[in-house]
Amino acid sequence: TSTTMTVNYNFEDPFGSLGMVYLEIHEVDKVSASGYTITQLYDTTMQGETGVTEYWNSFEDNGGQRASISTYQTSYTFTGLEPDTLYYIVMAHVAEGESSDTQRYLDDYYKASTMARNNKITITSISRDSIVVTLKLEDTSLVSTSGYVQIGDQSVQLYSEDIMAAVESSTTITFSNITTSNLDSTLIVQLLDSNQNVVLQSQANNPFAASDTATTTSEVSTASLADDTAIVSEDTSGDDGLTTSE
Repeated sequence: TSTTMTVNYNFEDPFGSLGMVYLEIHEVDKVSASGYTITQLYDTTMQGETGVTEYWNSFEDNGGQRASISTYQTSYTFTGLEPDTLYYIVMAHVAEGESSDTQRYLDDYYKASTMARNNKITITSISRDSIVVTLKLEDTSLVSTSGYVQIGDQSVQLYSEDIMAAVESSTTITFSNITTSNLDSTLIVQLLDSNQNVVLQSQANNPFAASDTATTTSEVSTASLADDTAIVSEDTSGDDGLTTSE
């Protein structure tokens, strides 16, 4: 997903000679910024260098994670990752070196990326007295137990069952008894968390707006206007600093 990554692995250590075996995840950009390659960071001949030591001292602060693994398991899921970010996934082990000191050894690695966020809020249809909104959430990180969908000064409360429906497939919110001709030519729909913070938004043209600036562009299905209902495609522009549907 956008914030998790499941790693499948397999290793054999019948004599217990590998010491502690673990998985690590590194942001590729953070490794590049260190001035070292991923293999150099595990090179036993370079582990005393100042830059390598500084990298490992700030490993977790820079988004790195480490998990001890067992031969009795074959997968592990990293959580709390950054969306749309390229990572190194590393299998390594710590064991006693030639000089009897503990050293880290690189066994295998590859690159993988988290997905872009898949959260969408969309005005899907507008009539003269109602607006229909569809909400799709990737997970409950934006809203968990309750929230609100708001258009102008009107809002509809979301409960836990609505949020779970949005995560599992999608949920539909209908604003009824609303006079769309009194609204602006651009409708902005917002998802608010339980603290009234805007966490997601998108916008669409309002073909029923009384303003001279109202438009009926290709975003509106003119064939459906005969039934006083416009089918609206998504317009994802939004104010800076707010998360908008992709």
